[in-house]
Amino acid sequence: MVLDEMGFVSPPSSIPGGPVPSAGLSLEVPGVMGPYSVEPHAVPVMAPAGDDALWRARRLSWRRQFRPALALYDSLLAAGDEPLSLLREKARVLGWMGRYGDALKCYGETVRRYPDSAAAAAEADAKAALYDGRYREGVRAYRRWLDLEPGSPEALFDLTQLHYGQQRWTDAIALSGHLLKEISGHDAARQVRRKALFHAEGTPLYSEAVFFHSEGGTRQAELEYLSIASSVARPLNPKLMAAIKVDTRFYRFSGSNPDPMAITTSAAFTYRRMPDAAVEGFIGSTMKSNGPYNTVTGGLGVQSSPLDDLHLLFRYRHGDVVENAATFLDCLSENSLRFQTVYRPSRKWQADLEGFRSWYSDGNVRTDYGVELRSHLSYEPTRLTLFWRWDSFGYNQEQPDYFTPGTFNVHHAGVDAIHYFKGDALYGGGNNTSIRMRGSLNFEPSGGRSKSVLAEFRHDWNDRLSSSLLYDRTWNDESGVYSADRMAASLLWYF
Repeated sequence: MVLDEMGFVSPPSSIPGGPVPSAGLSLEVPGVMGPYSVEPHAVPVMAPAGDDALWRARRLSWRRQFRPALALYDSLLAAGDEPLSLLREKARVLGWMGRYGDALKCYGETVRRYPDSAAAAAEADAKAALYDGRYREGVRAYRRWLDLEPGSPEALFDLTQLHYGQQRWTDAIALSGHLLKEISGHDAARQVRRKALFHAEGTPLYSEAVFFHSEGGTRQAELEYLSIASSVARPLNPKLMAAIKVDTRFYRFSGSNPDPMAITTSAAFTYRRMPDAAVEGFIGSTMKSNGPYNTVTGGLGVQSSPLDDLHLLFRYRHGDVVENAATFLDCLSENSLRFQTVYRPSRKWQADLEGFRSWYSDGNVRTDYGVELRSHLSYEPTRLTLFWRWDSFGYNQEQPDYFTPGTFNVHHAGVDAIHYFKGDALYGGGNNTSIRMRGSLNFEPSGGRSKSVLAEFRHDWNDRLSSSLLYDRTWNDESGVYSADRMAASLLWYF
């Protein structure tokens, strides 16, 4: 879904910045966070006479009974039956299981034993690029494979997934349509084509409700609000989309009577041709119940992947700063610049570098830096990731109305786990159900410590409707320092 960089769709899976470093939000970039989920999507047919064992192995793998399928492939290989095709099929099954390292070893063995098989070498190169999420290299490798084996269902579906992961809807639609001409019963290709058509031509309506509450006497972070927002977008062509959003926030501050509210109306556009570039921008107006005039919000974002393992993002934003009652009533605003680099040389780990600077309307300047390392220990259907992050933020002058340390450093160490319940829908465009759990221990200055937890549930009801529930909490070990809770519910509907 586009426009998320400008806050037009789902909220970030972390409590927003304020008295904690705002740079401490890892950007999950489509097509970068991989590896792409790879699942079996062959269509069972009647087994030819004399090939019963081979077709039993294939049927077992199509039914996700991977261990007995591998045992059959190993027994057939030990008997010396057609080792080239058997090795290629065994490697595919290992990839479907998420055992990417073992799959690549099997492909390597195949290429060593059969150096004259150009198709086997092309498949090995294509799968290696797919597993690591290297789009450009993957497209070139799959085209070589298809030149050697035209109409290969495995190659066509994988290439469709590469295009889908970069939101290149036209390419995904064309390839899935070609695959359906080859195999009319390919259910996954039909599913991907439907979803890509919704993205390319449909009108998404996104609605969310967010409740946020924070306390922090020493960090001046008393804030509570209920946000009810909706946005509707319309693709003008496969690369260009326009949207409008209305966000109503009901604030509650100690001593305020009546409680203030703010209504922000925004319009946005996005031009997307990833991995080369994407440009997103928005402009809006905020009307406050206690204010004599409206305030202007706006922003512009540019992202690009000049290399398959390097993703760059730049963002400018102008808007309100609301950390407590004083900043809200004083109409504090900011002009901010953010830069982020994501380096992901392999499916196993990635490194993020972020920089942020904000110029406040009261003359203050905030500067943030962040560095994060992530190590992926396992993949779908259960993805387990360890992460470490260092954040630093500070202000150039003290202000009495909000938390303004000169320098504030935090080290985060934690684990992030996502489980997908529908193993047969682990592909781009598949309808799935997932649960995410994340926790971290945060080491703050002067021996202080805080903890963060997150739980998120997502469900695709059908091709058009998805929903999510989220709970996020951060709290300091010392009472009265800082705590924050966020609950969110959302619906995304294509019509």
